[in-house]
Amino acid sequence: MVRLRSVQTSRWFKRSSITLVTGANGFTGSAVVRSLLLMGRRVRAFIETGTNEENLASLPVERVYGNLLDHETLTRAMKGVDIVHHVAAAFQFAADPATNPAQYREDCETFYGNNLVGTTRLLLAAQHAGMRRIVYTSTMACIGVAPGRELSNEIMPFDIWLPINDYMRSKGFAEKIADSFVLTGAPIVMVNPTWIVGPGEVFMTPVAQVIRHVMRGQMPAINPAGINIVNVDDVADGHALAEEKGRIGERYILGGENVDYHAFLDAIADAARVPRLAHAAATPSAFPKEFLFYDSSKARRGLGWSSRPLIETIARSVAYMRTKGY
Repeated sequence: MVRLRSVQTSRWFKRSSITLVTGANGFTGSAVVRSLLLMGRRVRAFIETGTNEENLASLPVERVYGNLLDHETLTRAMKGVDIVHHVAAAFQFAADPATNPAQYREDCETFYGNNLVGTTRLLLAAQHAGMRRIVYTSTMACIGVAPGRELSNEIMPFDIWLPINDYMRSKGFAEKIADSFVLTGAPIVMVNPTWIVGPGEVFMTPVAQVIRHVMRGQMPAINPAGINIVNVDDVADGHALAEEKGRIGERYILGGENVDYHAFLDAIADAARVPRLAHAAATPSAFPKEFLFYDSSKARRGLGWSSRPLIETIARSVAYMRTKGY
């Protein structure tokens, strides 16, 4: 499948300016950086101090270190910038408050600090700096869950109130903050990726851990319903298209194929050439019990976006993890 490269320039981009990417060394953020570099952009990478920078190795980017709660580094990062891709977020599942309350409190402090307060401070700094365009990386977790196997779409409000999934709650609240900034004139377009898979899993997201478990012949802790999988590089191209063609205040689901969990596990095993796992009930986890199936037709129509097949996406992820020894 030919990689999407229809956006070579952006009407919001001035040749003399810099595009800022937060969370630039992360899984999704580094893919966004690569996509922008291929468009000929000057990219400034905002990196949390002390975090792994392997995903940016040899990439020609300017680096700014700090965190989303530090006004001084945010202000410095915005200097000379016209466009921001705010990708940074803390992504994992919180500990069970019933069995590990201390870790649960620590996890929640991380989620709400980075995803909610950090996003608020980032958007304040961007608005003060007069950004021409802000692309905010939200998540499918902010889209309401349709009944049964029906597909969720952008008009469905957040409704995932799981007791130990404060990541999803923090992102749901953060999206409402972004909406409030739109009402004040902030030029924000939101993208809502589904479960992202592919090369660059340095920080091992929950879905990456599922793939690693299957490669090792271990049943991952997931609830047996359904999931939507999308390739990380397709998500990166979706960011570029949202910048160029997205409507301010709108959100766009970036999703690949909808697949039952057990079919997903089988596809991983086949790609890794390991025995398929028995279709026994998986250990319950913070993964939602519902079918998380999504409709990406708005992004396909409105942005001209496309995604590659599930089998290719999984194969690329398995190959990457194997080279990294995961």
